[in-house]
Amino acid sequence: MSICEWVYHVLGEGIKFVLLGHWIFGYEFNQKKTRYLILLYLLGIPFTEYLGISQMTLLYEHLLGVFLLLCLFQGRVLEKIKSFFVSWFLIALVDTIGFILFLLLTTVEVQEGNILLQIGIGSIGIVFWGIVVWKGKRIQKQIQSFWVEISWKSYVVLLTILFLLSLGLGGMQAYLYNTMTNSLQEVIFVLAVLVAIIFLALCAGFVYNRQSKKRLEEVNRLNAKYLELQQKYYEESLEKYEDMRGFRHDLNKHIYMMAALSRENRIEELKQYIY
Repeated sequence: MSICEWVYHVLGEGIKFVLLGHWIFGYEFNQKKTRYLILLYLLGIPFTEYLGISQMTLLYEHLLGVFLLLCLFQGRVLEKIKSFFVSWFLIALVDTIGFILFLLLTTVEVQEGNILLQIGIGSIGIVFWGIVVWKGKRIQKQIQSFWVEISWKSYVVLLTILFLLSLGLGGMQAYLYNTMTNSLQEVIFVLAVLVAIIFLALCAGFVYNRQSKKRLEEVNRLNAKYLELQQKYYEESLEKYEDMRGFRHDLNKHIYMMAALSRENRIEELKQYIY
């Protein structure tokens, strides 16, 4: 990689990982000195260039996101590694979509490996994620809550979907570059079928969960109404009981008074009391 490529990679790709790590996944910035360990990554770039091994260079490029998430943010290491894979796929998907749109909307012949185009599309990706962070503040807490509560099963499903989408979009990009082979076409076709099946399964699951949620909400509403009626019945019964107690008390008082007047043979007073 040239110096220009490394500068873009460190700054441009680094900004994307920071945006996703802090504002999407909700990691807080690390205040400890461990954040300076990112310098190790920068110091290793000349060594990687000196060796000139393409596989090592490719691997070292992807280490940037890991270094940033581990060194710049607080949180458990395993959680940050999990978020790295999701971040990497999301960033790659946005950049690939940018390439595909550029190839579809322009008549310019582009050769594969055009560095300036990659930097340009990648810079648009930075703007995209910046707009997502700026405009998506309302749903950030929901996304962060979802990420905190996500199970390993859901995480694997999410990662699988992102992986298949990445391969599918990568195949579209290769097709537009006119570099797709027959074997790659077959792979893309199989992946498209898998993506369609997964999408349909997710839609079915979404509809089922939505209907289940509606039924549960209806049951809860009926239970709440039943409890409300029960409470009202109890309050009315209690009120009637208190009235009955008062009536019995008054009745006993009247009977006692009449009995006393009768025993004392005070007939006139008894008549006056009764009438």
